[in-house]
Amino acid sequence: MREDHPVDLLLVSLDPVPTDLAVTRLRCVVEGLTHSRSWVIGPPGFVDELDADGRRTVGLTLSLVTALPPWRDEIDETVDRAHLEEVKLVIDEACRISAEVSASFTVYLAGVLVGQIDRGGRDSLLRIGLIGEWERILEADSGPS
Repeated sequence: MREDHPVDLLLVSLDPVPTDLAVTRLRCVVEGLTHSRSWVIGPPGFVDELDADGRRTVGLTLSLVTALPPWRDEIDETVDRAHLEEVKLVIDEACRISAEVSASFTVYLAGVLVGQIDRGGRDSLLRIGLIGEWERILEADSGPS
């Protein structure tokens, strides 16, 4: 992998209007995740910002080495597997918060909607489309040559 390899952002955003309890829980989770492991690029970040139209975005972000073409073949399998584990950990924590405080989350990767979390559960787009497909590709890549 080259040093100038582009980075994508995973955003796990509270929807639609975050409660104070959900924001507090999310902030605590992000702080806990920071020191929970060694992260490939860096730990998740906490986001609480207003856009130009006054819409509030509260969530967490995670930087990932891009797997979008033409970069997919340049990602080291160890890095790709580590990123998958990081994403699963972040999503598991969002599911836990969702169940605890009845919050919903929308998940974006590189600005593209990749799934939703509601009442602690992942939708099929997240389970099958993002995580399942990522696991399938890693299995195919490590299969017999």
